[in-house]
Amino acid sequence: MNSIVLIAWRNLWRNKRRSWTTMASVILAVILALIYYSLKQGPINLLIDNTINRIGHITVAKSGYHDNQSINSSIPVSKELLDTIYTENSIENIVTKLQNYLLLSTGERTKISFINGVNPTDEDNQTVLSEKVICGAYFTSESDIGILIAEDLAQYLRIDRVSCEGEVVLYGSGYQGISVALTLPIRGIVKMPSPEENKISSYITLTNAQEIFSPYVPNLASTLSVYIEDDSQIDIVQRGIIAQLSDQYEALKWNQVNEELEQQILAEQVAYIVIVSIIYLIVGLGMFGSVLMNILERRKEIVIMHSLGMSRSNIFASLMAESIFSGLVGVSIGMFISFIFLGYFYLNPIPLSDGLALVMESYNLEPFLFFELNPYMFIKEALTVFSISVVISIYPIWYASKFNYSNTFH
Repeated sequence: MNSIVLIAWRNLWRNKRRSWTTMASVILAVILALIYYSLKQGPINLLIDNTINRIGHITVAKSGYHDNQSINSSIPVSKELLDTIYTENSIENIVTKLQNYLLLSTGERTKISFINGVNPTDEDNQTVLSEKVICGAYFTSESDIGILIAEDLAQYLRIDRVSCEGEVVLYGSGYQGISVALTLPIRGIVKMPSPEENKISSYITLTNAQEIFSPYVPNLASTLSVYIEDDSQIDIVQRGIIAQLSDQYEALKWNQVNEELEQQILAEQVAYIVIVSIIYLIVGLGMFGSVLMNILERRKEIVIMHSLGMSRSNIFASLMAESIFSGLVGVSIGMFISFIFLGYFYLNPIPLSDGLALVMESYNLEPFLFFELNPYMFIKEALTVFSISVVISIYPIWYASKFNYSNTFH
């Protein structure tokens, strides 16, 4: 067996041009598959991460809340309710939020805003909101009075981005129709990663929100965002929470809350399967033709090997070992080239402009071309391409082992 492997390795490099022609197809297949997967998965993973950071792996709310996201569908949060949810071992944190739509006005202009009442520490731990403050200062405690306004919303309201000074008037309806009309000082301006959030979001402390929206019902919350340690446990944790809570509550995973994103991911996966299948088919046919031509060019060589005493089975094994070596070398080089290329653009996303930027903003992403980089994608694509290269070599090699040796020199 060792001699067969040695012969195969030497034969691979005896005619370098022929070997590199075969390996080029493998290298090209690996590079194209990895680049396309990275381009497809990068924005999707970013969308998922942004969604989970914002709403949690699982959202607990009043039953039917997500069909009618009104502040009147909020729930009072008690220690008993939190303890019940925390009985699931994999839960890392629970973030309480009280959200409502109100009008914001600076006198010159007025626009509706989605007000997020948050615990400053919990929110910062999950979304790193303090690092998004581009003017002013983040909340230091629950007792802070003031409002953080998203960048595009602040620009529309003509708030000074240098001093971040001034006040805004909030007016609308609170819990169970209570009137809301008050003035809050502008604490700062935040730049949100999602363009849609950047146009509408504002933040106040949870304590302040509860005092404004529901002064007569303490500890009110719109949702409880549940964060878990291991993403793979999300189904188990969800079933456990549902079993612990009454029918008054619902516990939905992030993809159930954001069904549009789930449909978008499914559509991207279908498109990926179709396009990668076409890539594999085209490259695979090229690899098949290359291997077959190489075998036909070496007919006399194969006959001489048989004449010198090498059995048909050993000839088949030798040619198969050549194919395996060719696939391994091609896959390794393709992975190395892809890693350098994707690694650079993973750290330096490509900025987009004009129409392409608008497309990314329509997906609530910043105008950059994001790439994905993880070990799984390299292992998956490398094994797939290597398997294809080996499988398509079987027929040409089997054909070579069945040559009519007596007629080969005629």
